[in-house]
Amino acid sequence: MSRTNAPHLELSRRHHHRPARGLESTQGRQNTVPCLAGVGKSDLTDFAQDVTAQVLPWYEDYFGHRYNYQKLDQVAVPGFDAGAMENVGAIFYRQSLLLMKVGATSWGAQKRIAEVIAHELAHQWFGNLVTMKWWDDLWLNEAFATWIANKAVDVWKPDWRMWDDYLEAKESALVADALVNTHPVYTPVKTPAEATELFDVITYEKGCAVLRMCESYLGDATFRKGIKAYMAELKNKNAAGADLWRHLGDASGEPVGELMSSWVVQEGFPLISVSMVDDKHLRIKQRRFYSEAAAMKRESSQTWTIPMVIRFGGPTGKQATHRHLLRQAEEIIELPAAAQWVHANADASGFYRVEMDTATLSALLRKGLPHLMPSERMTLIEDQWALVRNGRGTIGNFLNTLSALRGDSDHIVSRSIASRLGGIYNSMVSDAEASRFAALVRWFFGPQMRHSVWRWRRASTNRRGCAAPRSYTRWASWVATPPF
Repeated sequence: MSRTNAPHLELSRRHHHRPARGLESTQGRQNTVPCLAGVGKSDLTDFAQDVTAQVLPWYEDYFGHRYNYQKLDQVAVPGFDAGAMENVGAIFYRQSLLLMKVGATSWGAQKRIAEVIAHELAHQWFGNLVTMKWWDDLWLNEAFATWIANKAVDVWKPDWRMWDDYLEAKESALVADALVNTHPVYTPVKTPAEATELFDVITYEKGCAVLRMCESYLGDATFRKGIKAYMAELKNKNAAGADLWRHLGDASGEPVGELMSSWVVQEGFPLISVSMVDDKHLRIKQRRFYSEAAAMKRESSQTWTIPMVIRFGGPTGKQATHRHLLRQAEEIIELPAAAQWVHANADASGFYRVEMDTATLSALLRKGLPHLMPSERMTLIEDQWALVRNGRGTIGNFLNTLSALRGDSDHIVSRSIASRLGGIYNSMVSDAEASRFAALVRWFFGPQMRHSVWRWRRASTNRRGCAAPRSYTRWASWVATPPF
């Protein structure tokens, strides 16, 4: 673009030396990060500067290395084709991913902008300070930035529940990777042009999920120790994925190279089948998961090295987690204490589906649900639905799972239930059955709707002395009487 046609930019500068909320930096220095935007838009950079003020010092502390370059500008570029680009010292953004009006932007949009800024800032270390040797490790560059961006924003704003939002992106990756025609995370690349084909949900979301699964198994402190050692050795140099696995393995004493290779070199992901042998032993099997029933009926010898974190609860009501590295197609594992129920994907951090026999699932639904996190309850729904879709599960087990979660007021759980009921309605319910299905939906969501209407009425009366609008009244009438 010629100088005469270049857009005019206004500079907005803020010193962000105030202490970061929930984030700490050991570097003890002040940073100045200008934001540049079109004329009249500089007042839309406040939020971006606030995100930067919180995240940048935290990265310096996490990586154990100060920001490496002499300056850093963030530029909102009109008509920018890419979402953002992590140029050294001058990060370019699409305007909608950097600029926002505080108080007039949705919660979801705020989180998206914060995640994108954190993603691009992360590349100043992971991508720029340490750069991949060749384009076939592009996945690691992008997956790591996706993972640590969610982590950084989650530390800053834990009430935003970034990892719960990420579950939807992870589900997209699970759906894509369950196809017969998928591809590995790591793909050999001959030319830079071929690298552009790798910007997909497998590269970003599966790659991010695998890194999160690895961190969950190794532990936050151990994983961070390996990252710091990696940065210290390879700063201002080129590196490959094997270099990172080596440092994580040295920090943890675990076979990280073997683990990560099984997840990024081969395509697909496993179905883990869990059954309780007795109160201290689990039988765990693995095989490849497909979304197609015909593919699931074929024999599969494919296995993974799976870093499992299992949540379980005993007769006293106390719950705990147990880490196990599953290497064989079938293993019997011993829990450290007696268990009445188990959930084989603690924190929903594993990139796999879980199948339970009827007794194990029933025990979890009767005794374990109050102890599960919203992310774990949502994952339980999604796994049961995926098993119905490919013929491994029954609609009865799925509906029993939904029934056990009736009245769950958490938004990600309710959204998952609504989505799956919508899928059943669209694919299975005839016109003659529609009224009965509507009664079922009313039964599921009646408790939430009654509570929501009550809260709205109380808040509205307290603020303005007005009643709920007619649409809310109709909803309250619709859900007032359960069909059973």
